[in-house]
Amino acid sequence: MIFSGEIKNPHESKKVSLYLGQKLLKEIPISENGSFRDTLSVDEEGLGFIVHGDNFIQIYLKNDFETVLRVDNDDFYHTISIKGGGEEYFNLGDQSYTLEEKFTEDITDIPTLENFETTSEKYRDDYVELLNENGINDPVQLDNLVEALDVFIGRSRTMVEGKIDLKEELIKGDASPTFVNYDNIDGGTSSLSDFRGKYVYIDLWATWCGPCMKEFPVLKEIEAEYKDRNIEFVYISLDSPEYHGNNKERARTAWVNFVEENELGNVQLITDKGFESDFLKKYKIGFIPRYIIIDPEGNIVSPDAPRPSNPRLLEIFDELGI
Repeated sequence: MIFSGEIKNPHESKKVSLYLGQKLLKEIPISENGSFRDTLSVDEEGLGFIVHGDNFIQIYLKNDFETVLRVDNDDFYHTISIKGGGEEYFNLGDQSYTLEEKFTEDITDIPTLENFETTSEKYRDDYVELLNENGINDPVQLDNLVEALDVFIGRSRTMVEGKIDLKEELIKGDASPTFVNYDNIDGGTSSLSDFRGKYVYIDLWATWCGPCMKEFPVLKEIEAEYKDRNIEFVYISLDSPEYHGNNKERARTAWVNFVEENELGNVQLITDKGFESDFLKKYKIGFIPRYIIIDPEGNIVSPDAPRPSNPRLLEIFDELGI
């Protein structure tokens, strides 16, 4: 396949990378005028990613495609144009994302295996219907896309099973696992013990997590409403180096820039170990966003608290007398 295009205001790396699944196919240099072009072979067609700096696009890759990407890196997700092959999947855009988001919310809000089976079956049917509506009807392409979907559904089942086990292992009233000396965006470090005497609502997120970002506007409203109450809102970023080219400084810069550009307040922390940090492992966290409530004595209130957009969260705050 031929992969070419133009990136305005390119990232300092001056390259664009093409992945098939998690396998890097090629890193292609970008010229001084922002253009790039290369020819490569795809051994087996399927879902892939275009990666530039900290931004990425999911597309479908196949030999004989002549995929052309045009984008302005300063406003990446609003200026993307893809033509010549693979764009059918990309053009599903918000429709496929909305289906995935609804599925994830439904199985998260009611974490039972019965609900999971019913919800995942509907999600699969709706997804196949969406593919057909968007003209994706090539048998091989359909099989590959549905296979990728089934992998995601399988991982989601593991998440639900984990949530069920979680309630049996991390019991309300038990001492919470702790974190120590996480870097604070305001300087220095912070530990969970620093917030003793207050309830703590922890938001585990990352700059690459779309569902995390969707919750921020709602959480800001809640923070404003509860600013004089006995609760601290603590954000912990999982922007570890592995998600930023194995570069710790790049991961930290992405975190700082996102917090500043989106004017996120309250306590902003980061763990450069991401999902491998002891605190996350003890809370059995494999997906984000994830929310935790801890009481003023450092005990567990909820190891898997409602997200900000769930009305149940404020009901819990009321029950706690916050």
